[in-house]
Amino acid sequence: MCWGGARCSRRASPCSGARRWCARSAPRSRCWWAPGSSRERAPRWPCRWGLALLTRLYPPALRGRALGRAIGVAGVATACGPFVGGALTETVSWRAVFWLNVPVTALAAGCAARAAEPGDDGAPRSVGGKGLIAATAAVAALAVCADRGPVWGWASGRTAVALVALFVRCERSAPNPLVSPALLRNRAFVALTAAGAVAAATVVFLFVVPMSLQESWRLSAAAAGASFLAPAAAMSVAGPLAGRIAPARAAGAMAGCLGLGGAGLCAAPMATSLPGYVLAATGCGAALGMAGALTLIATQAAASPERAGEASGVTKTVITTAGGLGVALGAPAAGTSLTTAGVACLAAALPLAAGARRGLHPSAERTD
Repeated sequence: MCWGGARCSRRASPCSGARRWCARSAPRSRCWWAPGSSRERAPRWPCRWGLALLTRLYPPALRGRALGRAIGVAGVATACGPFVGGALTETVSWRAVFWLNVPVTALAAGCAARAAEPGDDGAPRSVGGKGLIAATAAVAALAVCADRGPVWGWASGRTAVALVALFVRCERSAPNPLVSPALLRNRAFVALTAAGAVAAATVVFLFVVPMSLQESWRLSAAAAGASFLAPAAAMSVAGPLAGRIAPARAAGAMAGCLGLGGAGLCAAPMATSLPGYVLAATGCGAALGMAGALTLIATQAAASPERAGEASGVTKTVITTAGGLGVALGAPAAGTSLTTAGVACLAAALPLAAGARRGLHPSAERTD
């Protein structure tokens, strides 16, 4: 579970996550069935712990830029992934994509092992086992509901609701809850996380655009990867740029990015030429990448350093769950999923912009 591990925000956590992902990649390369897109299987745990560690290691004046650079480095994989993956799929095999993870994650684990260890701030290290199990099972049931609901019925949706209720009950009685009540009372954190869930339209964007380049525009896998290089590169530079935005301006900037990204998502399906489609997708990538990076940076600013792992885990859990649901629900109607995601972004931008005008920003309601 995302926030269960990120709660610890210790150096050993990203090392363990990287080693675990490395161990899982090699067996996938020997499967006879294609386990899905490598983007959908990207390692998520090291990202949560990495953001929490950076929050605790860097002083507030440098924290935003450090987080932005880290998100930008992660964006390099987004930029290179479709191109390299398409080339490997055509020239070697789709299995070769997973072998690339082995040296990269081994290098990441080695670097993390040599990183500075933040001091012990007295934050509780234990977590409530019952709440962790209930929350994990609720997300799993929700995924089953979205993926297999039309075939099996929607019983798993009711199961997810029941498990969420069980999670809340366990959290209320736990001595060290997974999610601090003070964090959920922070209006800036809740608003930015909710907007970040809508910004998870990025996942739909990453799923639909490369697929449409191959199916609608009749490009080969390598050509589609090359065409998607510009939108992916625009996403990768968004992290460092977002890190330069002051927390007081994060909500307004994020609202603007959601508006621009939503407009681009609505315009892309109406493109009549491949250059026009790629241009619209590049604008979407820049705007949505900026919105996603601002979500991660601003929500870290809303929490005290000892709660950084908790804030990072909650935010990334919400974003990842929303992105997965968007792909699962939009895959059967990929032609209209970009427009639907664009409308959602435009709708989320309006209340966030209104909140920004009223002075909503993370540092105003710091969770200590």
